[in-house]
Amino acid sequence: MGSTSNSVPESMAVLVLMERRPPGDAPWSTERWDPVAVMPAGEVSTVSERRMPVHQGGGREQYLYGGQELRLYPDATESYWYNLAGRSPSLFVVLREGDDGIPEPFVVTANHDEAGAYMEADGTVAAVPMPADIHQWLERYVAENFRPQERKHRKREKWTEETDRGGRPRTPPK
Repeated sequence: MGSTSNSVPESMAVLVLMERRPPGDAPWSTERWDPVAVMPAGEVSTVSERRMPVHQGGGREQYLYGGQELRLYPDATESYWYNLAGRSPSLFVVLREGDDGIPEPFVVTANHDEAGAYMEADGTVAAVPMPADIHQWLERYVAENFRPQERKHRKREKWTEETDRGGRPRTPPK
């Protein structure tokens, strides 16, 4: 794990739990692959970047993917803060199609803005609930690194001046 000059590490190895659901009854439906959880990898080193089956039953299959890293950046602390302060703090899993045509985790982030950028570029992004241990780690990181920007007050314009709101010269009434 890398770290900043502060005591909170700036990255954490994580595992992504993906669930495969069979197609529905509709003739146009296809199977679905959705991330359902992200968890710290901790001491687990047996999970490769490829999918490892962990559960099968009830028409669903779950696979664990390793090889992901949740990285934090000092310039994104405001986005992390908003994520933590929201109703349901989440991690965002960006999916890419693998060589076999099956979606797999590409990026895991806690940054709303980064997730939004992938969505704007037509990426597939899914939000999963943030587990408590990652929540606590992210809270510590934000507490050490977040510096709210001071709000700048706009100077009031004088309406009697010779310019309009856009700074263009007003034409005098005739």
